[in-house]
Amino acid sequence: MTTVGDVVQRLLPEGTRPNSYRWRRCPQWPPDVFAVATTLLERTGIYAHERYSGRSGGGGLFGPAYRRRVADNGRRWRANIGVPRDVQRAWRTVAAAWNVPLEAIGSRAGAFWDDVFRLAASADEASEGLGFAHPDASPIADLVVFAYREYARGGPPLLPAVPWSVAWLVPASEACVQPKTRTSQVGCTIRCLSHHLALLPPASDAKAAWFAVWQPSDEERPLNLLLVPFPYRIAGSAFVAGGDIDDAGSSSSHFRVAQTWLRSSRSSLSAFIARLVREAEREVGRVHGIVLPELAIDHRTALALGRRFRRRGLDLFVAGVVEPPTRRGGPPRNAIVARGYRGRVGWVQAKHHRWKLDGRQIRRYHLGHVLDPGRSWWEEIDVARRELHFAVFRPGASVCALVCEDLARADPVQPVVRAIGPNLVIALLMDGPQTESRWPGQYAGVLSDDPGSSVLTLTSLGFLRRSVAPGEDEPREVALWKDSRSGAKALRLPDGAHALCLCINTASVTNWSLDGRSDGGGTIDLSLGAVRAIRHPSPPVWAT
Repeated sequence: MTTVGDVVQRLLPEGTRPNSYRWRRCPQWPPDVFAVATTLLERTGIYAHERYSGRSGGGGLFGPAYRRRVADNGRRWRANIGVPRDVQRAWRTVAAAWNVPLEAIGSRAGAFWDDVFRLAASADEASEGLGFAHPDASPIADLVVFAYREYARGGPPLLPAVPWSVAWLVPASEACVQPKTRTSQVGCTIRCLSHHLALLPPASDAKAAWFAVWQPSDEERPLNLLLVPFPYRIAGSAFVAGGDIDDAGSSSSHFRVAQTWLRSSRSSLSAFIARLVREAEREVGRVHGIVLPELAIDHRTALALGRRFRRRGLDLFVAGVVEPPTRRGGPPRNAIVARGYRGRVGWVQAKHHRWKLDGRQIRRYHLGHVLDPGRSWWEEIDVARRELHFAVFRPGASVCALVCEDLARADPVQPVVRAIGPNLVIALLMDGPQTESRWPGQYAGVLSDDPGSSVLTLTSLGFLRRSVAPGEDEPREVALWKDSRSGAKALRLPDGAHALCLCINTASVTNWSLDGRSDGGGTIDLSLGAVRAIRHPSPPVWAT
């Protein structure tokens, strides 16, 4: 039977101080305490007890006195990274139950669980601002940002698991702790209990990286994103059939996507997008980010575009790419190349699930001349390295990007997305019309509900055109926006236009945790303020 001590010792194998192998004293670093306390709560499900599961407390623990107590603990802890006496007393309760099996403590509310809740909430309060750079940040938040910067420079590791975890003594192989930007306002889950920290699975399940940057100077202005639904035409020959996955009798085969559209466009694409940026700036003043759909360009082109737009002063660049195989003769990766220019961070994130084309989809996208509709066709890509990246792009706001199926599949990344609660989720697709009734709209609605993220999906006009037969009216819904307050909006690209410029407004809203704590209006909410069509005045042949 698993005891309280088993859980603590697994998460803190060296003790509560490095190499001490003693557990009587409370750890000094709040994320370590949070990992232990929240794991205990999660392992037993005690947080769902009526004493703890109501936002008003239901006459239980979470009254005004409790909130004042944990808020005071957090202030004291943040001020000098010293463990407050009240937190140390609560930790002693955990240490005193070292040999007690979790089953023996059971699901009944009592003094032990009250103290564990107080530990988790106090550690969360002490971590306010963690993961964000701010001139008035606490020593704890400053140390974390400094650790990220040293990691980016290749310096000595101040926190051993950065950027995969901000814990100090808790190994990433056991659990990860990361900053958090939204608290789910629905349901009764462990992630509803905190505002500033997220408990994540071990890094072996799905590694989640967090990139902290300093504050932008134009934090109150709208975020202007240029959506370029390139390529504008995709030939059926871009889908290349492979051999059988299994034996000769298998009904499944694999395919690869050959980026045939780049043969004519690669040399002029950079100048084309740069002109679209200039045309958009006539309308909105400044473009902050550029987004291209799934598989739009190759890795080499993405790096060249990233360098060009770094010089132009953008904040964000996100593009779907084909990345070369990691081993000779191996499959390529369907990936995202992203750059966060404010913090000089960049990352490559591979797709986590293979696309399966069945007969219905092959007929819908008119691919029957290259892929047999009587077989199932799996995308031949490498899905071995499962990573998810979050980057700060505005004060208090984070963004993450997903590739197609990753928006729909629950495992392994969606638990991480829901725990951290990014303010903006960008999904890059190779798909048909982006309407609320189709699958991207339905799955975007899941994340806009819990954790409350704003979700943007984008497909290429070229693949969208493959969803209709010759002579039929072409659909033009290349993108979809969905947020928790204003619902879903399909974004149409007018005839003759080459891009859409989205003006995204930010507002401060209040989130509440399950134990009744307010974040003081510190949550950033994103809404769609305007959409403008952008036309290139003299487009190249491949864009007409």
